[in-house]
Amino acid sequence: MGEYLLIRSGSIRKIREKKMKICIPIKNDQGVNSLVYKHFGTARGFIVYDTETFEVRTISNQKENHVSKRYELLESLTNLYLDVTIVFEIGENGLAQLNQAGIRVFRAAGTTIKDNVELLLSSRLIELRSNGCCHLSS
Repeated sequence: MGEYLLIRSGSIRKIREKKMKICIPIKNDQGVNSLVYKHFGTARGFIVYDTETFEVRTISNQKENHVSKRYELLESLTNLYLDVTIVFEIGENGLAQLNQAGIRVFRAAGTTIKDNVELLLSSRLIELRSNGCCHLSS
């Protein structure tokens, strides 16, 4: 396991965690200060945060309301070699597809990307697994 630094509120904390690419749905892009969007499948975009390089990348989802485009989106996201997705709500199909692709899904507990990355790296988020439900909400 590597040792990482997380910058929060001007302070730097050492965190021991696995190197990860983390994907989180957003409505408006404000980098790590973006608010986590309520539902994975209808998000306007996604922030991908790399814990190794600290790179923040925005992925647009212009066709968020079209069901066929959601499947294309899931395929595109799985091609990014993501390790984790953090969500407030996700449909069973989306959760199952992410899990089948080896992407772990966690329930968001903070309001911003930065908050949720910190919670994940300190093992304070609950992992969601596909189990036949319709929607998972917080």
